[in-house]
Amino acid sequence: LALWYPKGCNFDLVGFADADYAGFLVDRKSTSGMAHFLGPCLVSWATKKQHSVAMSTAEAEYVAAASCCAQLLWIKQQLKDFCIDTGCIPIYCDNTSAINISKNPCQHKRTKHIDIRHHFLRDNVEKGLISMNFCSTENQIADIFTKALSRELFERNRLELGLIKIA
Repeated sequence: LALWYPKGCNFDLVGFADADYAGFLVDRKSTSGMAHFLGPCLVSWATKKQHSVAMSTAEAEYVAAASCCAQLLWIKQQLKDFCIDTGCIPIYCDNTSAINISKNPCQHKRTKHIDIRHHFLRDNVEKGLISMNFCSTENQIADIFTKALSRELFERNRLELGLIKIA
């Protein structure tokens, strides 16, 4: 197996982060899902149950974006070792409240309960290493990692991830 990059293809590092808020019925924990692309190729993906119970959809999405940020910065360092500069890395999220939390350094009573380790995302947004961008839920590729989708959405997301059916 190999990743194929045609001549002239972009080599941008991009992340998609999503969460399924309180999706586990027993303990009400959320699921984080993320996809990381280098140019048109999916190079990493993850889905993981969050460690703590989120108190809002915004918090669940923010935690997912923080995990996505950590993975993207690791990939960025690997590329830097090969003298490839990635610049500011965009993360696409479908929750405007989570995006606003990442851009606002002021503590509000609505966000002070969020574990400090997740503000790693905010620090990297402030440093200009990461940018948080909005994408509509319909275009959120990471949805496939967090919840059951209709067949049509599943097939579309699968194709956008670059995964093809061979049998």
